[in-house]
Parts: sequence; structure tokens; C-alpha cells
Amino acid sequence: MPNESRTVDEIDRQLVHALQIAPRISWAALGEIIGRSPAATAQRWQRLEAGGLAWLVAYESLGTHSVMAFASVTMDIDQRDQVIDALSAEGRVMAVSEGAIASRLHITVAADNLQTLIGDVLDHVAHIPGIVDVHARFVARLLAEGASWRLDALDPAQQRMALESADHGAPGVWKQPTGPTFDPDARELAHAFIRDPRSKVAWLADELGRHEATVRRQLSSLLQSGAVTVRCEMAYDVSGWPIERSWFLRVPDAGIAALTAVARDYRGLRLVALTIGDANIVITALSRTLEESVAFEAQLLGASAGVTVTESVLHLRTWKRMYRNMGLQGRSVWSSAQQQPAQPTL
Repeated sequence: MPNESRTVDEIDRQLVHALQIAPRISWAALGEIIGRSPAATAQRWQRLEAGGLAWLVAYESLGTHSVMAFASVTMDIDQRDQVIDALSAEGRVMAVSEGAIASRLHITVAADNLQTLIGDVLDHVAHIPGIVDVHARFVARLLAEGASWRLDALDPAQQRMALESADHGAPGVWKQPTGPTFDPDARELAHAFIRDPRSKVAWLADELGRHEATVRRQLSSLLQSGAVTVRCEMAYDVSGWPIERSWFLRVPDAGIAALTAVARDYRGLRLVALTIGDANIVITALSRTLEESVAFEAQLLGASAGVTVTESVLHLRTWKRMYRNMGLQGRSVWSSAQQQPAQPTL
């Protein structure tokens, strides 16, 4: 993992931290937080985004999918590049990464129902030339995910300013979805919004041919209910949290609550999920050092009697992250949103 921290300064990290708290905050309010003019703030963000160093992503919240799975993919090492390209190009594959075993990839997939996940997604993955085997662990429930992860760049006063300036209809935090179900109108709006989560309501209304007040109400419903999530991401190596690991754990039922509480107290937490298979809990977390990651693992194992690790993955290289293709240097290089015409932003 190359060290290119020189491409990001502390003001950049403050900007990203503020956008993690309030993804749709205005440039004026954001500039006040980081001590820059609105124009300079927007230009700074555009540089980060263009370089694949930071980006906003909006998506149908993971809990709205009926089925999600983590899968280990064994491949013919001689066809490694072709397999990675094929998985990265597959729209239903959310994430692709490599660990310490050269012939194995780790992917995340999601679909609307079990039949689609197995018959269309996992069967398709299994038939990609070069793939030898697929081992899937199905998610029963998400308990935490990465939208709540934060940098530590803003001081408490700046964080309060971001919270006070936030569009409360678009909190930068994951919620356990409570609805609404995606009727055709809601899904059309969600897809337009996902292309650019900072697009103005007026632009969305014009794009969809709806009244502005209607779009504002519908969008607020999607975001407040947790059906759609918005988050600000950053390339891990310039974020100060370059180490990503996943643990597949077997935990006695009586110990799940205690282990989840320990995980949620860790600042680098990215995901906690209940799963079906040889592991019943999956946890993914970032760390600043390998030593810190080992210490967190010890906390997990000590959270409850009987906790065992069925597999531990150090993600050495990530090729796709939350539907974003990532380059060799861990930079965002492509997303469906980047293929859309420029839209007015806040």
C-alpha cells in the first residue's frame, strides 16, 4: 500500500470529515467550518474527487435488500486479471478484494431475493472463466455499516457546526431501514439521486417532471427512513486508516450482544453482520497500524466466552468498494454516477 499522504492535507481531511457528518451541506457552510471561501472549498473537493481520493456515494441501504452475501472466490491464478476485471464489471457485485492467499478473492453481492442472488448472481459468478469455486456466507441481518465511520480531523466545535448545518433529511449515518418499500416513483427518485447525492432538489424535480415540493418530501422520506444512505468515502491510505481486516467469527448466541457492543465502541468499525454458515458474525474494521488491528482482534475474542475465528482476512488490495471500481493505488476510478452529465450541486 503506497504512502501518498502528501496528496492530502489536514484541511482536506477536515472537509471529508464534515461531509461524512453532513453529505449535503452547502459549500458556504462547509467553507465556514474549514476556514475557506465557498469557491475554494468546492474546488478543493473537486480536486479530491477527480483524483479518486474522496467521493460521495448514495445507495439503496443494504437492509432494504432481501439477501446479501459475502463470498470467497477461488480462481485459476493464471486468469487472475481477467477474473478481477469480470467481477469488477458486474453491477451486482458490491465489493472485490484480495487477501493473503493469491488464488482467492473476497466479494460482496446483494440482490432483491434469495432466488435472484443464487440463480442470477452467484451462479453467474461461478461460471466466470477462471473461477474454480465460490463459498458464500449469507447475511441474516446488518447490525452496523460504514456510513457511520468518521475521520478524526474536526475538533468538537467544528463537528457541532457540521451537525447544525446538516440537511436533516440526509444524515451521514446508516439507519436500520424502516421503509418505505420501493414503489416505482420512489425507485425512480432513488436512482436519480444516487447518480449525484449533492444534486439540488430543483434539478431532480426537473429531471423527473415532478413538483419541487413533492420531490423534497419524497427524498426526505427515502433518507429519513433509511431506505437510501449517503456517505462520504476516502481512499484508506490517505485517510490515516490504511489497514482493513475482516473477521468471520463463531459466537455463542448468548455472547452476540457483548461482542457487538465491543465492535461498536471501536472507531474504525466498518461493518457488523449476522450471517448463516460456518461463521455467524462478520466484522470489518479499519486500523491505523497492524498492531492496532491485532489489539482489536484480541478485544473481540475476549468479549465473550467461546468466540472463535473461522477466517481472518487482511484486505491487501481492494478492486471494488461499494460499487466503485478502484485502481491499483486504491483510488476510485469509475462509478455509474461519473458517466452522467454534470448536475447543479449545493
